[in-house]
Amino acid sequence: MIRRTAEIFAAHARQLCSYGLAALPCDGKQPLVSGWNNWTRAPGQRFIERLSKKHPGANIGIVPGLSDLLIVDVDTASHTAEAERLFGPTPFRVRTGRGMHSYYRWKPKDRCAIPGNLRLRGLNVDLKTGRTIVIFPPSLHDSGVRYAFDDGCNLDMLREVPPPRLDQILKSEQVDRKPLVRHDRIPEGFRAVTLNRWLCREAPFCETFDEVMAIARDINADCDPPLTEAELAKRARCLEGRAGRQNCAVDGR
Repeated sequence: MIRRTAEIFAAHARQLCSYGLAALPCDGKQPLVSGWNNWTRAPGQRFIERLSKKHPGANIGIVPGLSDLLIVDVDTASHTAEAERLFGPTPFRVRTGRGMHSYYRWKPKDRCAIPGNLRLRGLNVDLKTGRTIVIFPPSLHDSGVRYAFDDGCNLDMLREVPPPRLDQILKSEQVDRKPLVRHDRIPEGFRAVTLNRWLCREAPFCETFDEVMAIARDINADCDPPLTEAELAKRARCLEGRAGRQNCAVDGR
């Protein structure tokens, strides 16, 4: 456990609810709440109050997909300008020590499939969406660097963030990037088939197992009932080694 010098989560997390952010306590970057990847909406004030009492000194993580956000995570400071050129300017940015988090409004009706990172473009940039976790100020990194709002930035600017410009990103893809449209609920008997179809499509754009799992969890949130974490991991592991291959058949359940 990283030692904290202030009650970071208890002092700040409740305020984030009013800005529509799905907050959860983290030890470093690791969530301290089980089942968070099955949430279907941002937690409310009462739940955050309980978490604040249990984990007062924890870091603050937010879940972009439940916060209607796309976060462009630039890990090399010199790549910040190019990332902003691609996605457009935004008033809400967070300094991370290594680079910058740029926030964009990404509502469900506007979402489409995009790659998990821009390394094929030579940029050390990750695109945080769905059920991933992004650390929020004033949390502390393992190195002791504190996440902080960029100069002139404040929480009120979250209400002003624009949607991302995606034309150049989508134009560069070599496959058909249709909108991510799914039925409201995926019933038993169709869950695994649907999961497999989407993972086959998205795995080529993932570089790590965690990125594949983030997509699997996002799809699983629509399953009724959801598949277990172990089942998701099993199917994601299978597809991790088949990135780019078509017609990866898995029996439906």
